Amino acid sequence: MRQLTIACAIILVVFNSWGQLLPTYYDTVPEGHQIVLSGNGELSATSLQRDLFSKLYRGGFITDDIKDNSLAKHGRVNRIGFEGRAELQYSNFNASLFGKEDWGYTIKTGAYYFGGALYSRDAFELGFYGNDRFVGDTADLSGLDLSFTAFQKVGFGILSKKNRMSVTMNVYNIQSRINGDFRGLEVQQSESGDTVRLLYDGEFTTSTSANFNQGIGLGFDVDYFMPFDWGNGKRAFIHFSLQNLGVAHLYEDQKEYRADDMFTFSGLRFNEIVGDDAIINDSLDVLDTLGISSGIKNSTFVLPGYIQVAKIVDGMQEQKVQSFFGVRLYPTLIYSPLVFAGINYQPVDKLDLGASLSYGGFTGFRGGVYASGRFGPMSMGLGTENLIGLVSSKGYGQSLYLRLSCEF
Repeated sequence: MRQLTIACAIILVVFNSWGQLLPTYYDTVPEGHQIVLSGNGELSATSLQRDLFSKLYRGGFITDDIKDNSLAKHGRVNRIGFEGRAELQYSNFNASLFGKEDWGYTIKTGAYYFGGALYSRDAFELGFYGNDRFVGDTADLSGLDLSFTAFQKVGFGILSKKNRMSVTMNVYNIQSRINGDFRGLEVQQSESGDTVRLLYDGEFTTSTSANFNQGIGLGFDVDYFMPFDWGNGKRAFIHFSLQNLGVAHLYEDQKEYRADDMFTFSGLRFNEIVGDDAIINDSLDVLDTLGISSGIKNSTFVLPGYIQVAKIVDGMQEQKVQSFFGVRLYPTLIYSPLVFAGINYQPVDKLDLGASLSYGGFTGFRGGVYASGRFGPMSMGLGTENLIGLVSSKGYGQSLYLRLSCEF
């Protein structure tokens, strides 16, 4: 038993990776202990193709063709976002928590990263082509909304041995948070390019500290499985999953910039305002001149947790083919409701293959594939939600997800 426990721990550490919508299985409850490692890494967009944004974080030359191809895909409102998660969970089904025979307990820890932006077509043009396209015209950046949160958690919860339902209370460390909301933002240039007018209404908040601990939060996770009749005497399960729902308070100082005004630059060209030699790079004191007020605040905010409702795969059924489908919601405008559906196929015992379609989140339509297998006390699942993005530079994102479990 000791050797098996050590082997499980080593395998889980070696295969530490990212993962996300690998279908949840409802299976018999183990008679002892269970360790589950899950995670995901996803970078997706509605309009930016992979050959462009991969160069933003990996480096490389962005050609005009690459920019033109992505620009042609842009509409009035566009999204880009990142989601990363690595979570380790231990469940004890032998314990009788608080003297209740049916209650075991679970312990969770994990690290989470969530961020993205809503932006206009003009924002892409201004950022990647410069201001020459807007001489004598207006660049409309209104509706720009961006945010990023990095946090970690430790949680303890109660689980039911009969049906795997659990409630976990979590304490969160807030590592970093950035938030910006520009309801109105326009840049107007004269025909000669020597006069620029800014019209803006919005605020931007960022941390002033590099400390690992900048705030604390409280929240909870819930996993509830509801059986229902699937027809022809078959049973199925709906899985209600609430993850990282809670609030957090930042006690480290946050710098907030607010603006609700119009400002005209006369005798200055655009690159003198926002270029390498820009006046606003020399000193933040110039912000007062621009009508932008700044101050220190300690904010309270809602954590980027999610709610997912889905029909899941029943591991105790004998049929070779099962469907799964559902919806996922985040409490933010930068992530649209995600709907997904797929087919799980079991060609042989203890091996599952699957394919899925999804729409929403940070992007549009996409297809995914996965494979999972059980090997004695171990099981492993690996897949992607964006197959085209995995194999082609013309895709609109990349994703990889992994789940490992060990029962002993």
